[in-house]
Amino acid sequence: MNTKLTKFAVATALATCVSLPQYAAAEATSVAGATPLSAAARVKFQVNVAGVLRFRVGSTATTIDQIVFNVNDTDVGSGAAVAATSGGDVAPGVVTAELFSNVGAVTITETNDSAGAGLKNAAGDVIPYSEITATSSNNAFVPPALSDAGGAAVSPATTTGTKITNYAEQWTYQFTNSAIYPAGVYGDGAGGFGQVTYTAAIP
Repeated sequence: MNTKLTKFAVATALATCVSLPQYAAAEATSVAGATPLSAAARVKFQVNVAGVLRFRVGSTATTIDQIVFNVNDTDVGSGAAVAATSGGDVAPGVVTAELFSNVGAVTITETNDSAGAGLKNAAGDVIPYSEITATSSNNAFVPPALSDAGGAAVSPATTTGTKITNYAEQWTYQFTNSAIYPAGVYGDGAGGFGQVTYTAAIP
């Protein structure tokens, strides 16, 4: 027997086996006989969906919008609400508000950096956060009312079933101007503080 030829034949056979499609992971059945014939093969599926919570108020990325209200001489003491003059990614005092979740109902809570003291000016005068109010383009997705102590919360209704929440709205802020305050720059100016944080969470 030709040893070289035998080794070549064995090597060729092994290479052929390696190159053939591998069917071990799939199910296959074979039937034989007279018709009618029927053969079944099964396959399984699995889809892994990540849990997501996305929340946006105002500009994207790391920009924090500063909303400014100018209470001029004719506004002081008038009791009429004052619209913002600047700040907001949509228009003065108007911000984009988006909330998305596929994990369940979401709660939004407001806090601030003023340690319960409200909006101060350099002289120590105070305007309470409750003087700043907001309306929404969708009454089902409104922000929590601002407060000096913080902690007010809202739970928007889910938009699909019990787990999907998907809102893309606008929040518009105004200064209610319900009282007369001493002259000065209150909040994120000479008096400092004035930053509100909204936190969306799934309990």
